[in-house]
Amino acid sequence: MEDEFTIGYVDNLASFGIIEPSRASLILTNKRLIIVYIDSTNSFFASVMVENQFGVLAEGMVNRISADEIKKATRLILERNLDDVINADPRTIVLDVNDVQQVKIDRRKITIITDKRKFHFKLANPDVKNKQSDTYDTYVDFLRTTLPNKVIAKNP
Repeated sequence: MEDEFTIGYVDNLASFGIIEPSRASLILTNKRLIIVYIDSTNSFFASVMVENQFGVLAEGMVNRISADEIKKATRLILERNLDDVINADPRTIVLDVNDVQQVKIDRRKITIITDKRKFHFKLANPDVKNKQSDTYDTYVDFLRTTLPNKVIAKNP
């Protein structure tokens, strides 16, 4: 997308499926919110991890990776062309910032509300729950940069 730049990300989102949780990261740009699934069914993610960290995936399923590995994978994905990332997995969700009505976030969960749908995720990064860490505040700052006046953040 022309004149688009990345502001930051919220990593280690979890949603619960029928069999097991799905892991995702929310990439924030000045124009879009992009929810990228980071698990064994995302071949683009797997290729990025194998290319940059050969052998990490050999031990088991990607969706059993640690929070640190998801954060690292998210950073590696951000080095790619975002349109390639979006097109690589049909589950990727792309939201125009103008379509987002509100984002509610606390140390346990994040809800993104558009005029058509709500997206609910658990914040699975253990650093978010640690009040001594600035991870949660960084997430809120990224969200407020992308969506000024649309973020409701609770600091329990």
